[in-house]
Parts: sequence; C-alpha cells; structure tokens
Amino acid sequence: MTESLTPQTRDLVIRDVFAGSLTPRPLTTTEFNRHVQRVLAPGGIYVVNSGDAPDLKNAREDAATIAGSFKHTVIIADPAMLKGRRYGNMIMAGSDIPFDDDPGLARRLLGGAVPAHIWNDAKVRAFAAGAPVRHDPKTVDPASSVAP
Repeated sequence: MTESLTPQTRDLVIRDVFAGSLTPRPLTTTEFNRHVQRVLAPGGIYVVNSGDAPDLKNAREDAATIAGSFKHTVIIADPAMLKGRRYGNMIMAGSDIPFDDDPGLARRLLGGAVPAHIWNDAKVRAFAAGAPVRHDPKTVDPASSVAP
C-alpha cells in the first residue's frame, strides 16, 4: 500500500494490523519502514501498535527495527506490559524530529483510565539493544540458480 502513495504527503502513518496476535512480518521490516519514511512529510510520525507476549521478543524486535529506521523513537505502554508481566500492546513511534519530553505528558498518561509510562529515545534504544533488526527475506533470482 505505501508504495502507491505520493512521497512526503503524510503527516502520520499508523500500523495497526494483526493476523492473530502479531502483525504480518512484511509490515514489520526495515524495508517497509523505508516505504513509510518515503511518504512521511518532514516532521511526520510513524505510529505502531505492537502486540506481544511477556517475553517481549516481538516488541524488542519492533523497537530495534523502528530505531534502526528513524532518528527519534518513543514507546507508550502500561507498566505491567513494559515489565513483561502480561500479554498486551505497546505503542511505538518513530520520526525524523525529536518527540517532546514534556513532563506533563508523563503525568497525564499515568493519570488516565489505563495508566501508562512513556519511554524516551534513550530508553527505547536500551530496550531494543541486542534484538535483531527485521528485514525482508532475501530473494533468489531463479536465473542465477540454473546450471550451465
């Protein structure tokens, strides 16, 4: 879908797609993120709903891939999810401009109906450290595998 959009025409792109409990892998790769970056206007934001189990493997890989594609990142989730105590979702975002470090936002998130924490770019990158960055599978050119 993103391939058909005009470059630099979107202020916001949201990925909120699931097949079962996870997002289809082709929508979670560096290559997909490049398509998103192409359509985002300067200062645009890419927002991701990342579902995961308590091991947080998927969330760490999502965070690593987004952090590898965008200069600035943020995660918002409830404390139990961030600590790997339950199944759930994290909201992640990436942008070419910094996210505001407004302490009022952190207070508002904690005071909501479902209290949440916000992690700044440094915390996101620490959370993602060591997780693999996702890529599209390598394709083999059928012509190159034909014996002479």
